[in-house]
Amino acid sequence: MAMNLTKLSNAEYPLRDAREAIDGDNALNPSDPSAYYTAAGNPPGVWIGKGAELVGGKVGTTASSKTVRALINERRNPSNGQYLGDIKMSEGDNGEAPVAGFDLTTRQPKSISILWAFGDKETRDGIDECMRKAVEMTIDYFENEYATTRAGQGGVASVAADGVAGFAFDHYDNRNGDPQPHKHIVISNRVRRSSDKIWTALDGRKIYASMVEISEVHENLLQDLLTERFGWSWTLKQDTNTKAVVNEVEGVPQELINAFSSRDAEIDLLLKKKIKEYETSTGKQAGWKTKAELHKEAWLATRKAKPEIQPSLKAKRDHWFRKLGEVAPGIQIDQMLKDVNSHKTGLMHVDAEGEDDIARLLLGQLADLTRLAGGGDEYLDRQARAVIRKTVNAHTVWKRTNVRAEAERLLREVRIDPAQRIIVANKIADRALGQCVKLTPDRYKLPDGALDDLSIATRQGQSVFEDADLDQYTTTDVLEAEQYMIASLDKTTGIGYKPREGNRWLDQWNERMKTQGGYPLAPDQQRAAAYALENPRLVSSIGRHRQDHHHESGRASMAVQIRCRQRHRPGDQRQGGGRAQRQHRMRKHDHRYAPDPQQSRTDQSRDPTGRQTPTTVEERVQPVGTIVHPHQDSNPSHHGLVYDPA
Repeated sequence: MAMNLTKLSNAEYPLRDAREAIDGDNALNPSDPSAYYTAAGNPPGVWIGKGAELVGGKVGTTASSKTVRALINERRNPSNGQYLGDIKMSEGDNGEAPVAGFDLTTRQPKSISILWAFGDKETRDGIDECMRKAVEMTIDYFENEYATTRAGQGGVASVAADGVAGFAFDHYDNRNGDPQPHKHIVISNRVRRSSDKIWTALDGRKIYASMVEISEVHENLLQDLLTERFGWSWTLKQDTNTKAVVNEVEGVPQELINAFSSRDAEIDLLLKKKIKEYETSTGKQAGWKTKAELHKEAWLATRKAKPEIQPSLKAKRDHWFRKLGEVAPGIQIDQMLKDVNSHKTGLMHVDAEGEDDIARLLLGQLADLTRLAGGGDEYLDRQARAVIRKTVNAHTVWKRTNVRAEAERLLREVRIDPAQRIIVANKIADRALGQCVKLTPDRYKLPDGALDDLSIATRQGQSVFEDADLDQYTTTDVLEAEQYMIASLDKTTGIGYKPREGNRWLDQWNERMKTQGGYPLAPDQQRAAAYALENPRLVSSIGRHRQDHHHESGRASMAVQIRCRQRHRPGDQRQGGGRAQRQHRMRKHDHRYAPDPQQSRTDQSRDPTGRQTPTTVEERVQPVGTIVHPHQDSNPSHHGLVYDPA
């Protein structure tokens, strides 16, 4: 993901490596411009967000450490010391420190980092400017769409806020010292409610829910801005370590990308070792959850300590050039820059004012690009269907932000005027949502003439009691699959194993695995498998009770086992085969893996009339052996212009 989110109790992490703002607060032009390049430490933070002016700041100007600590750590207005909000909010829940803010950490494809590290001053300054502007545009979008607060008893109303206030800190490298310019965008959790001008907290639900979309928006905007500035072309490449497909600048050698991605390589090497150790010691194959936990362990174990004092950017560049001579002596930077600048591309742009006209004209251009005879409307419909397919593959119930994120991914390979990109992406998302089933009922209607009253109306023209960002959607296929699952709980079949017969077959299978060096079932696994094989119902459930702090009743969590009733008898040779074949046989009878990707499940939902539908007995579980990375896709066809043969 191009942007990571971390909850903060203070701002000490970015302040630790930042040098003091020698020109004080709100300085726009530093008195010593060379300090950016020659001074030790990272640059001081600069103000961001429309809310900055409400607390004495000015966007784009420097902020002293005292100012940062006042706003983030102490939750006070730096200009007058006033506490922002109810003083009772100074204490966190359950003795924990209150949420002071959020750190949105950016990242970009390694090819951009390499061009920034080894390019000339003009190239480096241009990349810096594009990165700054991409953050500015992303935060502006975040403020307009998701930076809201809550009001009323229990926070029942979702009310607009007057922007956010925070600081952007520039860092130059990763923990291994490889070039990786990135920003820590530290946003205060305190915002001023638009309706009554009272300071309160951001609605964290929408921050977390929207972060994948915000990340996709930022990644696309940065690439658009770089193309606008330099005319660079882009190509999809698969990361050799993570296997993710990344849009890299065309002309940057893969050898150089690999050489300066040492941290990823270290994590991948240690992860493989940990997985092997786990499987050897337990006799079980590591599933997706175990791999995710081991990946986190590898990430932490390879995370090197930062130096007490950060070297200057000049010292870092000297180190990078020395490493370049050691790891890639055959690469000439001048020739690489020529290659990069020889691959030129342009931006899609239309001369129009209104958003509807911009979207209509851009969709027409995209249809022409794909040689689609039906024009912009046909292109819009096909892309909307593609967005739904991608969304259903990852979710059974989703929000608007999930669909918008998929629309941004769908347009990854297309470079669009950064001022117009979000308009066309969200147009595709809106069309996709129009083809979904809305599970959240519409309950309130604004009175005539109330659109400007922010105490009862949102900026999107809805009642504050109906937040479009929190509405949930699904598809008719998902609902039908859920009903099929529920109905199958009461269906029986005579094809299953007789009592104790399934257990005997599993004993034989375990012995076979031992002799073949495979992984026999543990006793609890065998009991669960035997229960599923011998249960006469078409669908049986296997679960264990646990206390879930999210549910007052501590209800049981269950996992559904789809019974493969066409399973062959123990003596049938076709029953053998590897794990992949066994999974395939099960998946043929599991609607999660049906050919139509829209056949999936829901957890708990409402039907189109607003009535509560029965809850399935399944806790959402990912297939064994997969790790979910929302921003990654190993199939290049899922990016860019999608042609839907349907």
